Amino acid sequence: MPLDRPVIPPRRPGFRVCYICGREFGSQSISIHEPQCLEKWHIENDQLPKHLRRAEPRRPETNIITDKCLCSLVINALNAGDSTTCLSHLFH
Repeated sequence: MPLDRPVIPPRRPGFRVCYICGREFGSQSISIHEPQCLEKWHIENDQLPKHLRRAEPRRPETNIITDKCLCSLVINALNAGDSTTCLSHLFH
């Protein structure tokens, strides 16, 4: 099986992904983790040479999919590489 496209693993229910480090956290602990993670990111970024420093990561805008059936459909379409089907379900 060729690995041309990344497979998006299903997220565990109730877990959120940190936009800074990409780790999963519970819905309550993510609000505690993100400020600490951003502070750690600043410390590490400030230690880099100036030409390697990056802009501060920004929290992405999210459109939460609450319908479990639709969410599964989107994940399956993305995993299958069928972005046309995925996008048509999201925007119709």
